Amino acid sequence: MKKYIVSLAVGAVISAFGADQNSSEKLKSAAGDLKKMLMGELKSKITEGPAVAVDFCSKNALEITKKVADKNSVNIKRVTDKNRNPKNTMDEGDKKVFAKFAEAVKQTGKPGDAVIVVENGVQKYYEPLVIGEMCVVCHGNKENMAKATNEAIDTAYPKDLAKGYKAGDLRGMIVVW
Repeated sequence: MKKYIVSLAVGAVISAFGADQNSSEKLKSAAGDLKKMLMGELKSKITEGPAVAVDFCSKNALEITKKVADKNSVNIKRVTDKNRNPKNTMDEGDKKVFAKFAEAVKQTGKPGDAVIVVENGVQKYYEPLVIGEMCVVCHGNKENMAKATNEAIDTAYPKDLAKGYKAGDLRGMIVVW
């Protein structure tokens, strides 16, 4: 099983490995659509309170992801090493790419650019997800969260692992193929 990790910034190299540039752009576009749709909904809900946003996300994030996948005729998922929803757990291939992003964070403070992995003729687009200021409301230190937010998270996600982040931390990845 031969893998190639290629920076999207080097389109000529992608083509050299048999990856179709239009396909690469389609994968990138789908990831952008997912971020735009999820963040738009969360920004709207968080104005009603973080507990409302948690409830919305627990009931709708996977369905929104599916809608974006269907709209773009791709497969798409959000994955992390510290999941809130067990359905967002990384597979072995995801873990290898995540480790490279995590190493880049240790070396430079940033995860670097999205990458494409080609395995058995299938392209997977990996885009790192970094915690923003809005994200720490529900993913920050438990001690700094509102009691209602903690209770909403504990109710919706009894096995939650996704707290303790600060702005700028690597949260996970969007994977599109």
